[in-house]
Amino acid sequence: MLPILLQFALGLELPDGKGEHEGCATACYLAMHGADLQHHNHSGKTPLDLCIDPVVRSLVQQFASAE
Repeated sequence: MLPILLQFALGLELPDGKGEHEGCATACYLAMHGADLQHHNHSGKTPLDLCIDPVVRSLVQQFASAE
């Protein structure tokens, strides 16, 4: 995980170790910076697709829609 995302994940109290929350940290980071969470990457995935935790994914969606 990139240092900035690791710091962000720790700030969100997402467990670190297996990289399973890297997608959630990325989606949160992008949402906080006003990114379009429906934008697809070169693999056809959105930031929310990379967030495997459904609870965190829902929170990210709520946060992004409130912005």
